[in-house]
Amino acid sequence: DSSDFGSVGDTIVMVVDSLPVGISIGNASAMPQVWDFTTLGYERLDTLYFVSPASTQNGSNYPASNLALETPFINPYYIKSVTNLVLDGIFLKQFNGLPIDFAMQLEDNLKIMDFPSGYLTATNDTARVDSSFKAPPALAAYVDSLRIKRTMYVTNNFDAYGLVKTPSGSDSCLRQMR
Repeated sequence: DSSDFGSVGDTIVMVVDSLPVGISIGNASAMPQVWDFTTLGYERLDTLYFVSPASTQNGSNYPASNLALETPFINPYYIKSVTNLVLDGIFLKQFNGLPIDFAMQLEDNLKIMDFPSGYLTATNDTARVDSSFKAPPALAAYVDSLRIKRTMYVTNNFDAYGLVKTPSGSDSCLRQMR
């Protein structure tokens, strides 16, 4: 259910290994699987902070949102309910390493997942963005504005379940393929 997804005040710390060796995620299966990730290394830590949109500098651009992720480069804004999670918009703080302030509005919210989700559930959705914003000062000598035109697709399939083994222990899991 929706309580299994992050809420305001939650923090997720992830250990990142961008060069894993001997890792296989296997295929969809009706039989319980074992995913052995015990050989994962440590490259860096990454942290996700779930915050209230009102606590962010740009939350007023997404008044329907009730959940945001605080990151150094973007702030995605979500509407989380007991039935689903949808992306309401994205605030860009950087573009190709250049600082910007741009509230990207989706033409339609993008459904990320339904709640509850379980084995063999799936979510498919499409949203579009067609927005322009003032060019960052570093590009002002070349262009006056930039345009983002994008179609986003979400395909979530919960197609396997079993046990995941990591260097820090083992847990039951439900595999979400995107």
